[in-house]
Amino acid sequence: MVAAAGIEVGQDTWFWAGNMEAEYTTNGLTKMLMQRTVYEECFVLKWVSWVPTKCLIMAWRAEMDRIPTKAALVKRNIGITDTRCPWCNCYEETVMHVLSDCLIATNVWDGIGRWCRLDPIYAFEIKDLLEVYKSMNGSKKGKKIVHGIVIVTMWSMWKARNDSIFNGKRPNVENIVASVKSITFLWAKSRLKWFGHVKRRQTMAPVRAVENFIVEGRRSRGRPKLTWEERIRYDLIELHLSEDMIRDRDSWRPRIKVKDY
Repeated sequence: MVAAAGIEVGQDTWFWAGNMEAEYTTNGLTKMLMQRTVYEECFVLKWVSWVPTKCLIMAWRAEMDRIPTKAALVKRNIGITDTRCPWCNCYEETVMHVLSDCLIATNVWDGIGRWCRLDPIYAFEIKDLLEVYKSMNGSKKGKKIVHGIVIVTMWSMWKARNDSIFNGKRPNVENIVASVKSITFLWAKSRLKWFGHVKRRQTMAPVRAVENFIVEGRRSRGRPKLTWEERIRYDLIELHLSEDMIRDRDSWRPRIKVKDY
């Protein structure tokens, strides 16, 4: 091995194995991908701005079969003797089984489908779940909401699965569906609760100083598509609220309260 290596006089340098250029460049990576990848066959997850990153990453990893199910752990040579699903104890726990095929998962999707007024949800692979919004009728805004709800449902089921394994909790379809409903309202409520608190303060209060603060330069790469102010504006429209209601705290709080299901 050592004999096969070439030795030259001079300073050591790093070379990128992609095309043996002296430095890694984004342009070089793009050329390599264009030559080796058929993009039509690759699934690209459409991210939803109001869904937390942890849920989006979980859905993204699930589509690639990269979440640690029992079947996946066995493939990594983890010593697991029983690979059956912790919910039904009948079939091997794969990504597809725990998020779609298991009886618990099927009933959860049935409940979410009825809540969102969708046709029965059937999936042969995780990608089918993440593309449910494409087959529904409605506005672009409505499709985005449904897509976000599907991602939150997948995250909620995975969280319930972990509770069953690590905390011994029995799965309950109604509780999982209720958590999806309340969580989606909760994320909107948290923003609006803080928004109301800020707007009720005096104009010269330190917490309101940032309203007129101008940040120079461009926003960094990877930032959210919407600013906090833009996201609040969308929340107000979706919940049929206006800034005029903020001053009346007794009226504002019930309007942003998480509904009980």
